[in-house]
Amino acid sequence: KLTFLVDNVPKKAVDPGTGGFWPNAWFDKSDPNPWRYSKNQKIAPFDQKFYLILNLAAGGMNNYFPD
Repeated sequence: KLTFLVDNVPKKAVDPGTGGFWPNAWFDKSDPNPWRYSKNQKIAPFDQKFYLILNLAAGGMNNYFPD
């Protein structure tokens, strides 16, 4: 299962089900599973540690501030 932590406190857990994440994706079902040769196909591509980076950005030219 995939567990989301905030400051090492579990907040959400997702079970990929019996078929893994690929069948639940919004991809064309005729496309082959790119992780079919993975050691742990059910949880792939999340079978390795990774970090999720969240970003907030604002911008634009609204003439609020002169150049």
